[in-house]
Amino acid sequence: MTSYTETDPAYTAKFNTNGAANGDLLMFNSTTGKYEKFTPNYSVNTHIHANATTSANGFMSSTDKTKLDGIAAGAEVNVNADWNATSGDAQLLNKPDLSVYATKNMANQNITNLANPVNAQDATTKAYVDVLLQKIEALEAREESYLVGNGFTDLRDNNHYNVVKIGDQVWMAENLRYLPSVFPFNDSAKYIPRYYVYGYNGTVVADAKASSNYSTYGVSYNWAAAMNGDASSNTNPSGVQGICPEGWHLPSKSEWVQLSDYLGGGSVAGGKLKEAGTSHWNSPNTGATNETGFNALPAGIAIVSGFSGIRNYTIYWSSNSYAGINGINIAMLNYNSEIFYPSSGTNGAGGSSVRCLKD
Repeated sequence: MTSYTETDPAYTAKFNTNGAANGDLLMFNSTTGKYEKFTPNYSVNTHIHANATTSANGFMSSTDKTKLDGIAAGAEVNVNADWNATSGDAQLLNKPDLSVYATKNMANQNITNLANPVNAQDATTKAYVDVLLQKIEALEAREESYLVGNGFTDLRDNNHYNVVKIGDQVWMAENLRYLPSVFPFNDSAKYIPRYYVYGYNGTVVADAKASSNYSTYGVSYNWAAAMNGDASSNTNPSGVQGICPEGWHLPSKSEWVQLSDYLGGGSVAGGKLKEAGTSHWNSPNTGATNETGFNALPAGIAIVSGFSGIRNYTIYWSSNSYAGINGINIAMLNYNSEIFYPSSGTNGAGGSSVRCLKD
């Protein structure tokens, strides 16, 4: 008997299995029109895939693979790291221990010992700062010298004032004349600002300013007006601008006492502050020399019953209250005494003078 192999015509029309073994790949050959054995080539030159990007999938580049190969085994990667997190993906691993810095003594001698720094760079820094301070002090001294020699103008109303330096204090040598409004003497108030001009009993500012008493003695203020909304203070300096111009302040009782002490005490200070002679002060104007240039004038006061005391005495407000509105410290001078009273007291209703002190 003759042997033979039977083939399926449909199979042979679609497949060519010559050389193929069990498990080999078959791929359609468009030239022969059949599925034939296929052996893939995985070399870089013949099998290229695009690198991955932020917007497309793909294989990593050789550069990225080198970076990945450099990561040590067991390394951990943090996502949205949080310094305070103690667990989970947000945990920041291997944080430095800052407690050692928190306990360090930062009071380094080379930094704090400015009088005699040890470190060379600290010494250089100190020398530089010292030069700057000298320049600043020189500028301040020049400004102060100009101010004392030339006075200044209050930009609120263009009133010009002479200035005097007594000890370490720089004072206005004239009573304040700032007059935003004016009231008759019988319009008295403790808690609401009131402004008066001695002898004028109307409400027209221009008329009040036209009077000789305004230009000579200035304005009388109740304490509410003098303070201009600021709180009581007896510090030195007071820190109370009050009704004073920018850069000046209403003196505290402590600052009036400082003035008195510098001049030898209250028993003799008054004569050194008062204008000499009797052009404005009534005779005898005891002890008046005005050697300080303070040029105190007897402006009197405004009270509910009228104006009182012109040519006889003057009262200056302080920024200090020792018993509410009914206990305000004042400084006082009289025509018949060289005594200066830097810490007398009165209530805040009457109108008295203001002398401002440079900040």
